[in-house]
Formats: sequence, C-alpha cells, structure tokens
Amino acid sequence: MEAGTIVDEPDIHGERTGMFDRNTPNHADQQEDLDAAHRAYIKDTPIRPWNLIVPIALFLLLTLFLSWWDGHSKANGFFNAFIKSDMLGVMLTSLLIAIIIAFAIFIFQRFPVSTLVTHFVKGGNELVNVIIMLALIWAVTAVSEDLGFSKYITSHLTSWIPHMFIAPSLFILGAVISYFIGSSWGTWGLLMPLGVTLATQSHTSILMAIGAVFASGTFGAFASPLSDNTVTTCTVLGIDVVKYARSKLVPALIAAGISVVLYVGFSFFG
Repeated sequence: MEAGTIVDEPDIHGERTGMFDRNTPNHADQQEDLDAAHRAYIKDTPIRPWNLIVPIALFLLLTLFLSWWDGHSKANGFFNAFIKSDMLGVMLTSLLIAIIIAFAIFIFQRFPVSTLVTHFVKGGNELVNVIIMLALIWAVTAVSEDLGFSKYITSHLTSWIPHMFIAPSLFILGAVISYFIGSSWGTWGLLMPLGVTLATQSHTSILMAIGAVFASGTFGAFASPLSDNTVTTCTVLGIDVVKYARSKLVPALIAAGISVVLYVGFSFFG
C-alpha cells in the first residue's frame, strides 16, 4: 500500500468511515483524540432514563390525585369528583411540583444549575409557537360558543346526517383539521363542544363522539408535519421534517380508514 492512501478503517464506533490514513505519522494521535472525545461525550451525557420517567410519572400521579382531591368535596362518588374538579388548576399545580422535583433530582446528581436553567429556557422557547396557537384556538372556541356555533351546526346537521355517521364524520373532520393545524389540543378545543352537542341532539353515544374527537386529534399529532411531536423528533434526530411526516402518513391513513369503518360499525349496531 502506498503512503498517504486513505483506508477504510473502523473508527471507535466500529464503523468504517474511510477517514484515516494508517501510514501517516499522526494517525495514532487522531485516533487517540477521537477516543478521548468519545469518552468525554459519554461522561458529559450519561444515559439515565429515570431522569425522564420519574418526573412524567410523578406529574401523571399528581394530576390524578389532585383532581380527586379538588373535586371530592364538591361531588358524591369517586368518578364525580373528577368531573367537578378544576382540571386547569390541577394540571398547573402538578406540573409545577413535577418541575421542582425534577430540578432537585438533577441538582442532586450535580448537574450545574446554570445548565439546567439554560435548557429550561430553551425548551420553553421552542414551545412558544405551540402555546400561542393553542391560545388562539381556545379563543376561537370561546367566541364560537358565545355566538352559538354548536347549536347552529347541530340544528342544520342532525336533520339530514344519519345518526350512525355522526361519530365517523366527527373523526374525519377532526383528522383533517388536526393535520393542517398540527395540534391535537387545538382540534379537541374546536370540536369537543360540537361533538358533545351533536351526540346529545341526535341521541347517539356521547362516549363514542368524545372518543372520535380525541382520536381525530391524535391523527394530526402523529402524522402532521406541523405537529410539535414531529418537529421535536426531527430536530433531535437531525432529519428532514417533510420526509419524516410523509413516511408516517401512509400508516396513519391506514389506521384512520380502519377507525372510520369501526366507528360506522359500532354506531350502526350499537
């Protein structure tokens, strides 16, 4: 082999990159520098899944407990307590407690406070667009309810749409909306009042209508290129957002088609 020839030599990850020339004098120094960088990366970014699992599990458990605690004095029965609770206040309280405990866990593991605050602010900045969009959608929902949008739609739709197509229609409409706005919460805020009103006026299953609205929002959160889940995943992995969204669209459409058939079947025979 001639001197100065680039060879396809495995790197520290066991992969062949073709970057190194084993005949050059500084090849050993290059490999040693890469090994040192790899060790430093492993040391600075330890794999600790419990740092994610514990705060999320704590948030969910606190939400359930505080929902019952907030509503148990306002209603009789375990499940009625959840209906009477102030969910917005409960979720905010649970989130603040979970964040404080998560910070305590990281500080106990000797993470620098400056690094924690920096990442916390950066993560919040990435959610600003989502928060603004949700605020606008909730404002539209409140205005539409004050104008009687749900009552107007139900008075015109329930007369000519068969009852067995209420839930499938809600699902299809919500799937289209959620795909173009990329927000499951926004879809739920827009369609949930309409879905409950339609189900009540047409004497169909309210639970099925609620389920159709929830499922339709999940479709957009999974398949939409505007979804915060899709954008966050692509940002972390460094992949193209549109290509990644297209790869998920086909299985999402298949699942949506099966869901529509099942909604029609359960509405017809239910």
